[in-house]
Amino acid sequence: FDGRRFISRDYGESNAARRFDSDLEFLRHLRQFFDFETSRHGWPRRLPDADAWRLIYRRLSSPG
Repeated sequence: FDGRRFISRDYGESNAARRFDSDLEFLRHLRQFFDFETSRHGWPRRLPDADAWRLIYRRLSSPG
């Protein structure tokens, strides 16, 4: 968050940055970005949103 909007940056082959003007846009991006990681153990079923958001929060909160 840069004080006005959320930013998602790629690192590695690409150094692209996406800026989101609303919280909703950013949250949709996060949910889609982590979809594989949150669903891989139950594929083809997807986790309920509440469980997926807990995993996303843990992933973003953990160091490294």
